[in-house]
Amino acid sequence: MRAELICVGTELLLGDILNTNAQYIARQLAKLGIDMYYQSVVGDNPDRLKETLTTALRRSELVILTGGLGPTKDDLTKETVCDLLGLELILHQPSMDAIETYYKNTCRQMTPNNVKQAYVPAGSKVFLNHHGSAPGCVVSSRKGHQHVVLLPGPPSECCPMVDEHLMPFLQAITGQTIYSTTLRVFGIGESALEPKVEDLLAGENPTAALYAKEGEVELRITAKAASEEAARAQCQQLADEVKRRLGDHVYGQDTPGLHHTAVELLIQKGLKISTAESCTGGLISQRITQVPGSSKVFDLGAATYAVWAKRSLLGIRKKFFKGGAVSEQVAARMAVGARRRGRADIGVGVTGVAGPGADENGNPEGLVYVGVAYKKTVYVQKLQLKNGNTSRDKIRHLASLHAFDMVRRIAAGLDCSAYTALEIKKLTAGDRWLRRLDGLRAVAFYLALCVFIGSLTLVGQYLYEGWQNKQQVSGLSSLYTDGKDVDVQLPEGYLPKFKSLYYYNQDIAGFLRIPQTQINYPIVQYSDNSYYLKVDYYDDYSRYGTLFFDYRNDLQARGENLVVYGHNMKDSQMFGDLTKYKDLDFYKKSPLIYMDTVYGEGVYKIFAVFTANTDPSVGEVFDYYNRLNFVTAEAYDQFVSELKARSLIDTGVDVQFDDRLLTLSTCEYDYDGQRLVVVARQVRDGEEAKVDTSAAKKNPDPVLPVLYKK
Repeated sequence: MRAELICVGTELLLGDILNTNAQYIARQLAKLGIDMYYQSVVGDNPDRLKETLTTALRRSELVILTGGLGPTKDDLTKETVCDLLGLELILHQPSMDAIETYYKNTCRQMTPNNVKQAYVPAGSKVFLNHHGSAPGCVVSSRKGHQHVVLLPGPPSECCPMVDEHLMPFLQAITGQTIYSTTLRVFGIGESALEPKVEDLLAGENPTAALYAKEGEVELRITAKAASEEAARAQCQQLADEVKRRLGDHVYGQDTPGLHHTAVELLIQKGLKISTAESCTGGLISQRITQVPGSSKVFDLGAATYAVWAKRSLLGIRKKFFKGGAVSEQVAARMAVGARRRGRADIGVGVTGVAGPGADENGNPEGLVYVGVAYKKTVYVQKLQLKNGNTSRDKIRHLASLHAFDMVRRIAAGLDCSAYTALEIKKLTAGDRWLRRLDGLRAVAFYLALCVFIGSLTLVGQYLYEGWQNKQQVSGLSSLYTDGKDVDVQLPEGYLPKFKSLYYYNQDIAGFLRIPQTQINYPIVQYSDNSYYLKVDYYDDYSRYGTLFFDYRNDLQARGENLVVYGHNMKDSQMFGDLTKYKDLDFYKKSPLIYMDTVYGEGVYKIFAVFTANTDPSVGEVFDYYNRLNFVTAEAYDQFVSELKARSLIDTGVDVQFDDRLLTLSTCEYDYDGQRLVVVARQVRDGEEAKVDTSAAKKNPDPVLPVLYKK
């Protein structure tokens, strides 16, 4: 049988890429006694391709074309072949399903033009692509004397398709028996692996070939013999030798993937697993559930991005987040917490920076920590997965592979010396209260169920939480105004009146009071603006949260714009009463704000009340929350002018450069990203703490967000 190869692609003609497919295909055909008589390279030009193919069909029984099967307009190999042979392109549903699965497994978005790749010549034998998105196929003459084969261009897809589909096809028509098996390898790169098996790769029968995939390597072994049984035996003999040389880096033979191997091992050993993911965002849980029978070993999977979620669900104490959430300690405690919450044998915790860019604590993109808790030990692996232009999705994919490999090694009792091993008993020595708290929570639940059974409703619970929050803040107010004799050393410069509040929460930063409202609350400051959104002053979960300064604010600086955030609750608690300032009459009743920081007392005159948009997808964004300090008087005056132009009320209050500003920000709910903002400036030294509101009036034409105007 005479064979001819036509490689399609302008990049091949220009020398932009090496034509490795030609060499590989020629070698594989030689194993079957098929000689390669001709090789041609054609650019992305349908007329020249048709001319070359016409010539090939006159002189060769086997014509193989590589390339031009992609989703773009210049990928015209199938169209040209069908046009020349008088065939129709039809949708091949199994290929469509395979393409969708490929994009799902690689965490990429499938685009509409990928559907083009699922169309194949009518009557062809289709080669499903297990390494990419473009299927291959073979069109045979009616008598079977001539065959036109279409293969994808990328070597990472073409070479495996030759082994998995083309070789068995040719074996069938030439009478040769070929058998192949695939070993999957993780934890050792292709360049480090090749020298270990270099002599095996040079063998002629059986043959072995390496294929690099994202994060792992495949080693395909192929043997030719008089029978399948004999070929299989030859393959297995070589496979056993590879396993001996590579050891536990070989995680499976003819297995779909590392997640399958890990989950099937858990099922076999009867071990349950729970996960807590931050960087990977549920990807590990998703891949666990792709394995049939995973429900036997998997009960709990949590995506815990926020610090409060890690604390509330996993029981990680606040002190471990001082340097951020990406650390060995946090990963270890996530794994321990996941195991405890899921009542599992194995707990997995992943935290890291998927990108783009570094996180707010300076941790580089690609830094990931994976923790796996089992028996009395939690193992942690530090990874740096950024390499060149590695994408966010690839970092998440690689992190999940490392997590599954750790689970495989730990569950199978393999070597884990590459990981940091921490004794769980020592790690959680200060967390005994968490276990007691779980018991107390269970007791409290059943007591509440008994007390309120038959009458407790969602509305009742809502009202109860509101009442509970009022009681708490009332007590905090008393601590501030009346004080309490506590034994605590305040930081240098703190006002003594904050002693009691500091005793209960060292994040205390100020206290806010506005007459004629419910606003009479402590203000905290933390290194993360999201932490106190769902945490109360005593560090417990609360939908009311706690008022907090922007983490970037310097509380001692003059001329600083101090920004305080709080929820707009429907029962008017927290910053709910700020909405009253949209009414001119209410402003006249209460134009002053009393706000003390831990360093000094202050009274502020309100000079602006406005609505703003903070969501770029909605429209224009006014980033008042980023204007925290001002180098020049011009910048300060421009900002103040913007505030007054947006204000719903013309207050008449003057503002001068170096006046300290106080900005109170809360949500409004007319549209996504809407904020209601009240801005005041501090009463100056020697100035009377009083506002003449007689001249205050509504602004006839305030600057409003575009969507709000509509």
